[in-house]
Formats: sequence, structure tokens, C-alpha cells
Amino acid sequence: MLKLTDYFGAFGAQVTTLIGCGGKTSALWTLAESKRAYRTLVTTTTHTSPRSDSDACYDCALGTFMPRLHYDKGVHYAEAEKGITFIYKALPLDALEQCIPHYEYVFIEGDGSRSLPLKAWADYEPVVTASTNITVGILPLWTLGMPITESIVHRLPLFLELSGAKHGDTLALKHLAALIVGNGTQGGLFKAARGKKILFFNQVEDDRTLDSARELVEMLPEDFKRTLHGIIAGSVQNDSIVVLR
Repeated sequence: MLKLTDYFGAFGAQVTTLIGCGGKTSALWTLAESKRAYRTLVTTTTHTSPRSDSDACYDCALGTFMPRLHYDKGVHYAEAEKGITFIYKALPLDALEQCIPHYEYVFIEGDGSRSLPLKAWADYEPVVTASTNITVGILPLWTLGMPITESIVHRLPLFLELSGAKHGDTLALKHLAALIVGNGTQGGLFKAARGKKILFFNQVEDDRTLDSARELVEMLPEDFKRTLHGIIAGSVQNDSIVVLR
């Protein structure tokens, strides 16, 4: 077993965007906390919730961004000192690009799934900023064998079109393979990715689910797998992974 934080730590300074579903926010904070000794920014290109009232945020109404610690109207702006700065509202992409150089590590949540474990993507998502040099596509596997319904899938009609499934079908590995790769008309998990692409099967915490992850990797086309920098499976909660490719 390898620590998730060690795996990503080997990349050095980075702008990492996390997309997909099934643990993006947890992964975001796990990686960010491991870089607290550096100038680290945690933010989103969609929307996420502050962990506490003391978390730094961006006042969209003000329309400006300060690269140094600043306090005005109850709003904390990003700091260029060591530690984590958190912005829970999406910055305009040009403003985000301007502040990224002030940080050694940047972790961005670039996708939303309304807390559901699976989703498909509208034309305008995910949102991946141009400075991203690592895109992590996250998927859980614990939904295998469950009925494909609105209870587990965000944007169900798009998911059905992308996966080839019908409403109420049992979720199978072939459906997840289509979700990852895409089809002739719809892009898959990495359709907006930039930089190194890493596929991460999260919430893999037993041998049976790990075997499913390995089987799914075998189902992916070889030419697609060659576009990926790595494939890992494991648990954000346990900070442990297995490198599958």
C-alpha cells in the first residue's frame, strides 16, 4: 500500500483539479492538508461549502482578488504566506489564473455531483482552469450492482445516453467503462482534462472491490489508457492506494 498523499507528493509543485464523483471534496482536503507547510490554495470552479466560518473566501460582489492577506467587509482574501487559503466561491477564471502563481500548491474542485456517487456531464462541465497540470478523475465502485436511478446518478438522462444503460438497469463495469472513456457524441470523465491525467477509483477498501477495479482497467481501451499518466485505487479516508498502472 502507498499513501495517497505520498503518490501526489512525488509530482512536486502542482495545480491539481479534481473531477468526477465519489470523494472529490475529501480528496481535495486530504491533499491540501498534506501541503500545509507550503503556500497552498484550495478553491473551486463551481461551488463548495466552507468548513468553518474562519475559512477564507472570495466576495464575488467585490470583484477583486488580493494575493496577500487582506480583510475587508468581513471577507478574508488569499494570503501568500505558508498555510492553506480556502475560497469557497468560484472565482472568475481570469482572476483564478492571476492568483495561482502566488501559491506553490493549488487544489481545485472542478466538478459537482450534488453529493451523488455517479454523474454524467453537461456541455459546460467540468470546468478545468488553463493552469491545471494534473487532472484527477475520481469514481467510486461501491455502486456496482445497484439500480441505475436518480438516487445514485446526477444528470441521469445524460448518464443513460453515455453509458448505454436503461433506467433501472443494474450498474455494471461496462457502464462505468463507457462513463470513463466516453462515446462518439459525449465526452467521458476526462473530456475537459489538462496536464497529466490520473484515474482514481476511490472508496476501494476490500479485496472484492479492488478486483473490480482491476477488471475495469482491463476493459478500458489500450489507446485510452496510454493517455493516462496513472491509474490508482484506494481510499481517501484511509490515505492509502494501490497503483494499478
